[in-house]
Amino acid sequence: MVSGTNLHLQLFDLQGRVVQEIADLGFFPAGENQLEIDLDDRLGGLYYFALLLC
Repeated sequence: MVSGTNLHLQLFDLQGRVVQEIADLGFFPAGENQLEIDLDDRLGGLYYFALLLC
């Protein structure tokens, strides 16, 4: 049996608005994983991410 989950990543501003749908990342296996995201086009400021396990 394969263990893991599908992941989806969203970027929010401090008012809770979705600024960018980063990616529907697909299936990630259980264990340690890495993800690199290029946010050079974002304006300076504070943001937070939501990592959704589907």
